[in-house]
Amino acid sequence: MRKSLLLAGLITLVGCGPKFSESTFITESEDSYECVLLTPKNSQGYFVYLTDSNDFVSYPTALMKEMLKRDYTVVIPQRWGDNARSRGTLDTYDNRMQGVSFALTDILGDSVYNTIFLAEGFYTPIAIRLAKDFRPDELWMIEPMGQSLGLTALYQHRRDADSAAYFKFWELDSLEEMYPFTNQRDGRIVAESAHRFFGRHYSRFIQGYWNIEDPMGYYSQLDDVKTKVVFHSDYVFHTLENRALFDTEKTMSIPLPQEMDTVNYSVQMLEMLFLED
Repeated sequence: MRKSLLLAGLITLVGCGPKFSESTFITESEDSYECVLLTPKNSQGYFVYLTDSNDFVSYPTALMKEMLKRDYTVVIPQRWGDNARSRGTLDTYDNRMQGVSFALTDILGDSVYNTIFLAEGFYTPIAIRLAKDFRPDELWMIEPMGQSLGLTALYQHRRDADSAAYFKFWELDSLEEMYPFTNQRDGRIVAESAHRFFGRHYSRFIQGYWNIEDPMGYYSQLDDVKTKVVFHSDYVFHTLENRALFDTEKTMSIPLPQEMDTVNYSVQMLEMLFLED
């Protein structure tokens, strides 16, 4: 039985926004994982904020504040390794999946109602898998990856006829960096080639996500979960193929305002679309 620790020292934040307390939740096990909890005075549900942007997003964001006003406890999982562990070696698909799953099992307990998942980036396939197990009332996604990352990148490359967005995302400076990156990505690692960082991503993390199982199999089992999707033309892995996979009758597609089509990708800007709904 996994023990859990909810750190005391709760901080009640006041001001013009909603009143809430902030605390840190840590699963006490070899699979230790950390979550930040923003809890309103009268919590009536959970809003699980699964995004790669947690490193630079200042919370509570506008969307989080709105959910706090609606009496949702906001759960913000921290990327694997934030609690004094090496983020580089531990940040993989499996570790994120297990860590978030273990934490949510303890945090949500027997709660099966009034739960919403928001997913973005590499947490999206994890959120789809978790939705199958936890059955939230709603699943909100920003540009979900409906197929393996390898196929998504391939379609993007064919569409754009260049690799500018691809190089920018992985922070590759030249073609000379492309070859060791490809070897690491595909698992073709020679003895003298140690794991390394490519931009902000560690090679073990890249390998863990490159050929993940197709999440559409899990998504097809979510008939009782209301889904909303934002498709963003500037999202680094945006493809028409991914959009077609999720543009079904059971998915509510939220259109982007025309003026946002040319701005740099921003999670906080896209949050406003969910607020307007």
